Amino acid sequence: MTYPLIGNYGINSLDDESRSPHVRGFVIEELTDVPSNWRSEMSLDEYLRKWNIPGAKGIDTRALTRHLRTRGAMKACLTTEEISPEEATQTAIKGEGVIGMDYVREVSTKKFIAGTPRTKLSAPWSIQNRRTDREDEPCHQPASELPHTTTA
Repeated sequence: MTYPLIGNYGINSLDDESRSPHVRGFVIEELTDVPSNWRSEMSLDEYLRKWNIPGAKGIDTRALTRHLRTRGAMKACLTTEEISPEEATQTAIKGEGVIGMDYVREVSTKKFIAGTPRTKLSAPWSIQNRRTDREDEPCHQPASELPHTTTA
């Protein structure tokens, strides 16, 4: 990720767009420890651990992106194992690399999935309150029930 601060919204399962994440590793510059979105169910760190995805933080990802754009795709090794830089280099060299890989086929669904824009889960979110047990608790209302919107 090239944006400097990642994870500030946290993870919300209602926003999932696939059954599982489609990354083998996650590299960022700075990770926030406390998600600030009221819809957040877990932190990015917890999410990556849940899916056993290794991550690295403290990397100048913008400089890395510029380097890759100049030099082209390169092999790399991201591991949670205690290995020497030489072993990591050899692991990267032995890896498949990205040349000739078909990642679209790897992450695509096997069958067509029709969208359902009129379901409760895909309705617009609002931070307005309606009568609840707690007056300060945010709620989810369909657009048709919001006073500032109209539906056709």
